[in-house]
Amino acid sequence: MVQKITILYAMEPFLGNPNEALHLTELSRLLREPHPTVRQHLNFLEKEGILTKSKKGRLTLYRLNRNNPLLLDYAFIAEKSRLIKRCNEELVLKELVQFLRSILRERNNAIIFGSATESVRRANDIDLLITGKFNDEPVDAFSERFNVKVHIIRAGKLQKIPKALHGEITRKHLLIQGNDEVTRWLIS
Repeated sequence: MVQKITILYAMEPFLGNPNEALHLTELSRLLREPHPTVRQHLNFLEKEGILTKSKKGRLTLYRLNRNNPLLLDYAFIAEKSRLIKRCNEELVLKELVQFLRSILRERNNAIIFGSATESVRRANDIDLLITGKFNDEPVDAFSERFNVKVHIIRAGKLQKIPKALHGEITRKHLLIQGNDEVTRWLIS
């Protein structure tokens, strides 16, 4: 089956590495797409001003352009696109997302992070960060029903999360709720 790469899909590696310059070879490997396809999408994003391109010897490096006022808008859509893609790949993840959205309050932010973002089946547990007031009991029932351990980390505000945990979440995450606020926090 041919998988169609979109321009927003080409942004995914930058969402996990917002402060790093990434080389075309690394991006191609992360996206599992050939160099010419990835280069075409990266050049479009550069033309739009979302990415900047620089040369270091023979290497071409791409980086998020933090001066572009539309960067966050592209990142919001790329985050949603990634969540949709992963939910379509794993039904347990789709069930969890649907379940969480039914019990979360409007002010809660929710982020799945760690190994479960790549494969719920292969992960030992699902790490879940939730901000604000939240009742754990329904999640415990979900864990038993689907035979998957959900490890909840609570935080009053995103800004109170330690740098080490912030870095871990930034590298591997799926945004469940609070897309705008969480994306700003991750990219900052």
